[in-house]
Amino acid sequence: MEDYKDDLCFAGSGQDILRARQSGRLACLLAIEGGEALEGKLAHLRNAYRLGVRLLTLTWNFRNDLASGQMEGAEGGLSRFGREAVEEMNRLRMLVDVSHLNEPGFWDVIEVSTSPPSLPPILMRRGSAIIPPAICPMSRLDPLLTGEG
Repeated sequence: MEDYKDDLCFAGSGQDILRARQSGRLACLLAIEGGEALEGKLAHLRNAYRLGVRLLTLTWNFRNDLASGQMEGAEGGLSRFGREAVEEMNRLRMLVDVSHLNEPGFWDVIEVSTSPPSLPPILMRRGSAIIPPAICPMSRLDPLLTGEG
């Protein structure tokens, strides 16, 4: 980012994002895609936060220690550790990325999240998650799964 400091800046908080916008720069957040990086330990989540990570994608399509991915169908959702991780992410004010979760996992995150209203605790970076049809009638993967894509 040093080479592009006129265009980009690190954002470790919501205030940093607002400052970036006001200065005409893009805010960059460090993210981890896939809760496998936590290796079942909240200490790893806290260490990632200390290193600047502000967003965690809980799964990448398949089950891990946190939750069931979208390729698991309607079975599962957040595990006990997944619930603890979401609670800790809320406490740290990290963004919970629900991309790639299955539908029960999506609703579990909604249920567990207690983040303050001033910070959207849940984010979907892309539409590949299988989300409830009432919210979005088509998954990005639907055409691929049906052979129409």
